[in-house]
Amino acid sequence: MIRIELDELTLARTRITTSPLWETLCSLFLLRRAQVPWPYDGWAAPSGF
Repeated sequence: MIRIELDELTLARTRITTSPLWETLCSLFLLRRAQVPWPYDGWAAPSGF
């Protein structure tokens, strides 16, 4: 386990975020599945455009 100790000022200036590229890759992976899990089934359904 890695432990990083921060004071309050440093912790207040710290941001934790996800990579937009990682979210895109995960979205493409979901679209390739035969069955999409519940929260994403409406999003992944063909829209008929």
